[in-house]
Order: sequence, then structure tokens, then C-alpha cells
Amino acid sequence: MERPIRVLLASDTPGHTAGYYVVARGLRDAGLEVIASGYMEPPVAAEAAVQEDVDCIGYRIMDKDPVTLVSSLLEHLERLGAREIPVVVGGIIPRPLHSELERLGVAGIFPPGSRLADIVECIRRNRRPRTVGSGGPRD
Repeated sequence: MERPIRVLLASDTPGHTAGYYVVARGLRDAGLEVIASGYMEPPVAAEAAVQEDVDCIGYRIMDKDPVTLVSSLLEHLERLGAREIPVVVGGIIPRPLHSELERLGVAGIFPPGSRLADIVECIRRNRRPRTVGSGGPRD
């Protein structure tokens, strides 16, 4: 039996949260387990992702440089031995940076106005594959 997909949602800023909570609610409505952590710097988000045994990280980027932020997050995941956790990003991400983020390994990029169904599908398609009984901390 598969457990629900567990997603950590983090943000680079504590403000402008309406869209963040719309996405969180949409993921929950689609049957995903959501940990809406709010504002978190990349090292803290990586630690939380490992502690919470998540299958995906969703990072909302509004104010910071997306490439710097994602690079830091991936570096911290690598240090923790958790680089297999996929990362999707949303928010204000300039189009010219999309290809660089994809090269870094970002599983999905969702600008404002993206369809919730597309976000859910991306997470389902890219999640860390595991089932109950696979030896994870929540088994």
C-alpha cells in the first residue's frame, strides 16, 4: 500500500502568502500530505525535508535569486545524503533562468497562473518513489 505523497512547501519570503496557501490547499485536495512550513532558508528547508521524510520539496520564490536559492538547497540536500528528493519551484522566476534551473535538476517550474493540476501531476511524476514498508522513518 502506498502512503500519501508528502510535500514540504517552503518560501523565500514571509509575505505575499495568498498564492502559497492556494497551492497548499490544492495539493491537499488532490490527496497529497502537505507540510506548509512558510518562510525557510535553503539549509533549514533541506533539514526539514529530511526530518519530515518528504517525497518532494516545493519552493516558492518571490524575492531572491532563483539560481542561488536552488543551488544552495540542492547543495544542502546533497550534504544530508538526500539529493534524491525532487524540487519543484514556483513564483516569480524570470524565463531566462528556467533552463539553468532545469540543468540544476529542478523537476518543475511554475510561474503565477500555473494550473494546480499541472503542479500535482509534476509532483506525482517526479516524487521520490517509496512505499510503506520500504524502511523509511515513517514505516
